[in-house]
Amino acid sequence: MNYTPITEENVEKAATLYMNHYNQHSGGCWTYEKAYKRIRQMVTMEDSLCLMQEDDNDIPTGLVIGFLESYDEFTFYYLDEILIFGEYQNKGYGRLLLQEVEQRVRERGAQVIELVCPDDAHHMHFYGGFGMAEATNLKLMKKRL
Repeated sequence: MNYTPITEENVEKAATLYMNHYNQHSGGCWTYEKAYKRIRQMVTMEDSLCLMQEDDNDIPTGLVIGFLESYDEFTFYYLDEILIFGEYQNKGYGRLLLQEVEQRVRERGAQVIELVCPDDAHHMHFYGGFGMAEATNLKLMKKRL
């Protein structure tokens, strides 16, 4: 596997892959402009870590977007999204990508990876396989506007 940082120079490629995946495999209605804006916002954040995963033939298989954030002397990586493209799912690509992320953020001083994910068996199994557990002392709060 090859892992290439997503930067302003290649954000177009990531946005197109992102849009196509969600529109073809998840019934999404993403426009290129919205996908570009979402990926670019993450890529240009200070301390972002966004990666494109490609197989040995340089075929994109997935991507991850997120950023490191510090509180006092504590640093965590907020994994905003990990995405394995449809035809590569359930083949170990997600596990490899998350292992790469874990190694890179540990090297950058993070002590925790944090994320929000759907509350279903598939996601709980995947993330639980990495030793991740539900945060019992936190609640996701939201207000619809």
